[in-house]
Amino acid sequence: MDTPSPSSSSSAAAAVVSVGEFTLGPGRTYATFAAPEPNYGEPHLVILEQPVDKFRFRYQSEMHGTHGSLMGSRTEKSKKTFPTVELRGYSGEAKVRCSLYQVDPQRRAPHSHHLVIKSGELDLIDPHDLDVGGAGAAEPSEGVGGDGKYVATFQGMGIIHTAKKFIAEELYKKLRKHRLCELNREPTEREEQQMQKEAAVMARTMNLNQVCLCFRAYRVEPGTGRWVPICEPVYSNPINNMKSALTGELKICRLSTTVGGVDGGEEVFMFVEKVCKNNIKIRFYELDEYDQEVWQEMAIFSEADVHHQYAIAFKTPPYRHKDITEPVEVLMQLFRPRDRCQSEPVLFKYKPRPGMMVVPGAGASGASRKRLRISSGNVSSEIPTVIQNDPNGPVGPAGVGGGG
Repeated sequence: MDTPSPSSSSSAAAAVVSVGEFTLGPGRTYATFAAPEPNYGEPHLVILEQPVDKFRFRYQSEMHGTHGSLMGSRTEKSKKTFPTVELRGYSGEAKVRCSLYQVDPQRRAPHSHHLVIKSGELDLIDPHDLDVGGAGAAEPSEGVGGDGKYVATFQGMGIIHTAKKFIAEELYKKLRKHRLCELNREPTEREEQQMQKEAAVMARTMNLNQVCLCFRAYRVEPGTGRWVPICEPVYSNPINNMKSALTGELKICRLSTTVGGVDGGEEVFMFVEKVCKNNIKIRFYELDEYDQEVWQEMAIFSEADVHHQYAIAFKTPPYRHKDITEPVEVLMQLFRPRDRCQSEPVLFKYKPRPGMMVVPGAGASGASRKRLRISSGNVSSEIPTVIQNDPNGPVGPAGVGGGG
């Protein structure tokens, strides 16, 4: 298949304003763009369905068997969607290309990871092309909009993570492939050295846990078979590596207890999905009857209390009121400061101080405040256990427990 020549970009619609360039050597730049409103009188691409924002990047060795593919952001159990783009303001046959790019808008360049589609025993790496506007155009996914004829839906894609030691090599391959299109000849020895240097520079600053999809549209010139850009590319929202502690989903898996005293300072063990020890907090908070937050406090722990990224030993913060006479339910969740990501909250119950518990149904003889022992269960401080829901005891958080 002929590959489009970047030198033919003069025919593309000037619908985007350049704000800078990422220089990759003499006569070699990747343009960077702002995102003003496109000129709708010219051909342009519109993303109808964004990819999910979290997806597991897998290594090549993990690609045996069947793994989940990259879904659309509006996927539901009853209806699957996939990344979808539409070419508008254009008539005639065209090709829509999808490839993997870096997220930084000031540094739009290919990413070292690979976007793969399984074809029998082979993994076909990006770019991936679909025909639109002609008899061979594929049908779009249900519910993504568009008139169908110029809609391209990319299904069955996965992301292969490039190991750090191979980043520069993979970038060099992509740069070389792109340079061949520009030059229409083999690079000289000096140009080869320059590309290797460029790849090494990019490899040092590349974000390995975030990627985005780059969509481009081309027409194929009759006779020459040359691919000519129809319009400027568009880029999807970032896709975060679910497997990474820096960008992955935050999840509380298991707790040693979900009950503590109002004075705080009680040790709790929490099992979690992978976290980064210098970028994680545990937030306690309370909502009023209108779901407005009325109190919050952070749990007490240090980086040394985060065990191999999967467990945290922390001390509970004191509750805002020390004179409560009955247990108070609050919420706690994991919080990642750098991207402000939060886990699903779980319930935590603060119990009154000894002697402050109100006995239901007690008379007015002055014995309404009776010292009671509120047990948090037989919880070992050495081996964390799951607090199960018990109608006669402390209430454990729904959905917490099971897998560690």
